[in-house]
Formats: sequence, structure tokens, C-alpha cells
Amino acid sequence: MALQTVKQFIETHPYMSAGGMRHLLFFKMQELQSAGIVSRIGRKILIDSEAFEAWVKGGNAQTVRGDA
Repeated sequence: MALQTVKQFIETHPYMSAGGMRHLLFFKMQELQSAGIVSRIGRKILIDSEAFEAWVKGGNAQTVRGDA
């Protein structure tokens, strides 16, 4: 498991834009933290890239704001 900052994650995963990641984090932060995908150290957000990819493959990012 390698943790990456949001900037590092976006640089190594070109399918995700900075705006898309900010949007996803804004609306799904609690779910991502509960799943162990996102951790915080102060204001710094760290992402477990393997867990994030598994979460996305599981269909969890199909609806971000709750509207179907």
C-alpha cells in the first residue's frame, strides 16, 4: 500500500482530473475515509491508490452527488 497526496495521485492516474478529484473528495470524503481509502494528516489528504482503484472498479463512483 502506497499513500499518495492528491497531487501525486492525479499525476500518476491520468484518468482523474484535479477538478474531478476535488469534486469526488467533497461529496464522498466520509465514505472514502470509512473505507480506509483516504487518510488525513492535518489538512493533508493521502490516498491509497490500490484501494481507490478497487473502490472505483466496484462501481462506487458512478454517482457522486447522490443523484442517480
